[in-house]
Amino acid sequence: MRPAEFAESEILEAGKKVEAVGKRVTDYAVCRELGGGDQKRLLSVWNSHFEQGAVEPAQLYEPPVEMEDVLNRLTGELGAQVRATAVRLNTHAVKAAERQVAETTRKYRELKELNEAEQKDASLIITELEEQLQATTAAERENTKKYFIDYRFLAVVAYWGYQFVEVIYHYSQSGRRLMVLS
Repeated sequence: MRPAEFAESEILEAGKKVEAVGKRVTDYAVCRELGGGDQKRLLSVWNSHFEQGAVEPAQLYEPPVEMEDVLNRLTGELGAQVRATAVRLNTHAVKAAERQVAETTRKYRELKELNEAEQKDASLIITELEEQLQATTAAERENTKKYFIDYRFLAVVAYWGYQFVEVIYHYSQSGRRLMVLS
């Protein structure tokens, strides 16, 4: 970035000169007064100074004694209403969390039952294949080994799927949020 042509103090002086003449301070008017410069920057410097200087702090006045009692009563009522609202919101949040935990637990049980069934099926298939493998001839054994390895792989996948569901269940029981994809 290249350095600015005019310092902020020069821009402010030019803006004050334009005001002194009775004209409205615009980017073009300040640019003409200075004899050049980036009009956007000139106006933004002027506006930031004007905004800072235009606001005067308001003076605070204490309310009369008659109003103090009313203010104290209203403050107490407002506090009670805020507390009641907070209790209702908390109740709704707890119920929503309980529903989410119940839903997660239900989905976990379904997945666990499904994985247990798949594991039993895989175990039966392995047992059947092992029995068939024992009964086949040497030439047939080579053919059957290929399928046996595929089913053993499926059994391992089913076992690890079951382990994964266990981890999800324990994670959800720990109180952490869990996103279940369907």
